Amino acid sequence: MEIIRKLVQDIEVSYIEACNHSKKFGSSHLYISLQFPLDGFVKINTDGAARAYKAKLWGILHGLEVTWNAGYRRVILESDSLTAINVLTKQDASVREERLISHIRMWIGKDWEVQVQHTFTEGNMCADWLAIYLLNSEEQADQISFEEPPCGIFLLFMADLASVGREHVVTLSC
Repeated sequence: MEIIRKLVQDIEVSYIEACNHSKKFGSSHLYISLQFPLDGFVKINTDGAARAYKAKLWGILHGLEVTWNAGYRRVILESDSLTAINVLTKQDASVREERLISHIRMWIGKDWEVQVQHTFTEGNMCADWLAIYLLNSEEQADQISFEEPPCGIFLLFMADLASVGREHVVTLSC
């Protein structure tokens, strides 16, 4: 619990600093890096390379199903779709794709611990790279497994391991 309090405090300080910067310059430059899961957790990171809202929701559902079937019971679900995250964490019944969202909420409500959170694309560049790689691939499958990582991902993987921050420019209204 202390780790969560510290994380929230760090986010609040970063937000205040970003707001002060935004007031002076109209935008803020944040540096985002991969946040490793807490001990005992696995992370599902769905990427928004598919720009359609419904496709993002299907990615979340599939990620939950695969993780459950693999036997993991402590999960952090991340998506770069703030809209999808907000819909899943609020009980708004008047949303598009209500049946799909209800199905995702059913999976989240199973007997396991699922933390749902937003991340920017820069928060997991490997997931972003893989999504683009698979969109451009001739592979047509619901799920693809690699014996070895594709050759183009190695440097991104090393940067994620080293927590290298990537710039993300945002305009904040404070």
